[in-house]
Amino acid sequence: MVYQLKGLWYGLTWGCAFAGRPSVQIALADQTDLSDNAVRVVQWDFEQLISYIREPLHQLKIVQLHAADFDAEGRLLRIGDVLSQEKIFPLIARLLEQIENQVVIHVNNQTDISMVDPRANIVLVPASPSSGKEAKNFWGNLEYLSEDGEILFRIKNEQDFHWMVSCIQRYALTERFTVHMTPIDKNEAYQKWAGKLIQQALGVHLLPWIPFTPVPLRGKTRKHPKT
Repeated sequence: MVYQLKGLWYGLTWGCAFAGRPSVQIALADQTDLSDNAVRVVQWDFEQLISYIREPLHQLKIVQLHAADFDAEGRLLRIGDVLSQEKIFPLIARLLEQIENQVVIHVNNQTDISMVDPRANIVLVPASPSSGKEAKNFWGNLEYLSEDGEILFRIKNEQDFHWMVSCIQRYALTERFTVHMTPIDKNEAYQKWAGKLIQQALGVHLLPWIPFTPVPLRGKTRKHPKT
């Protein structure tokens, strides 16, 4: 089994209930993404990957799987399809072998999550109106989220915020799952969004913007796995 990796590092967990805690970050390539985002991808086999992260994961107990893209300032640009790699499910199962491990998987809401091991911490990320992909959301995924499931709304503007509120009401999201929101623009005033959440008495966690600050698992400067 071979995986296409964009990066492997220590980092701060983002966009979930473990936000801000140190974790092992595994960034997988989105096999459905045909755009040229100039991200170097390397191939690692299953045992090589497991061996490389075994000690760091034993120390931290949290691993975050995602296919996210970040800009030079560490801003989250998009959540890709982490499940697009066919061999992802054996990897998830292996990471969950140690019961104390927390395996956080960020999945965009255009991808069917029915095959994901329910022991994993799934964070579903809906596409907001500002993304232009709102119609591609697959809300049937909600049936496969456990009671510990999480949903992350990325908010760019007022339209996105009101859309998030309508989704929460339509699907009773805050009654069933843990719901987060985070502004797409890091310069957006958090006080503004906090005020709106308080005014509408929404049970939503306002997550801080966390810079993308990778620390190599081994060596001094390496940001990507070495083949």
